[in-house]
This record gives sequence, structure tokens and C-alpha cells, in this order.
Amino acid sequence: MSDDRKLEKEAKRRAKIEQVYRRGRTRFILTRGVFGYGLWMLVCVTVINRITRSNGQFHFRPISLSGILINLVIWPLAGYLFGSYMWGQFTSTHMGSSSTPQA
Repeated sequence: MSDDRKLEKEAKRRAKIEQVYRRGRTRFILTRGVFGYGLWMLVCVTVINRITRSNGQFHFRPISLSGILINLVIWPLAGYLFGSYMWGQFTSTHMGSSSTPQA
């Protein structure tokens, strides 16, 4: 890969990092944590909890309202915590102690 392509690729990466930082913590947590992690976990856990296996056969249990309500509380909260943790990792990795992105 030529030096010009490497520099161009690095400039695009820095621009993406700056864009994520400018959008802010709240948007990062919502998109990557609550929706990106929490929503998918909510769907997966709800579906997996419906499926049971006995005698080598799969059976589907009805979805309970209480199970859905519990999952609606747990997984978005877990997504928020995950997003908050990832924001901390993002800022410490890419921002350091300054307010401008680092390589």
C-alpha cells in the first residue's frame, strides 16, 4: 500500500473518530449501548426463553407478559451501562486528556 493511501485511510479514520465525538456521549450510549446491545439482547433472550428442549425435541412456550416486562427493564439498562463503559473506553483511547481526537 502506498504512503498516500495510508495517509488517506488514516485521515478517514480520524474524521470518523471526530464525528463520533462531536455527536456526543448521549447519542453514543443510545446507538451503541441501548439500541446496539440492549435491543438485540432483548430480542434474543425473549426468543431463546420461548424455546425449550425435552426428549430431543424443541417446543415453544407461550410468551409471558411478565417475562417481556422484565426483559424490557433489564436489557435496555444493561445496554445503557454497556454504552457508558464503551464511551469511557472510546474517550480514553482516542481523546486522552485533551478534547481533540488523537490517533
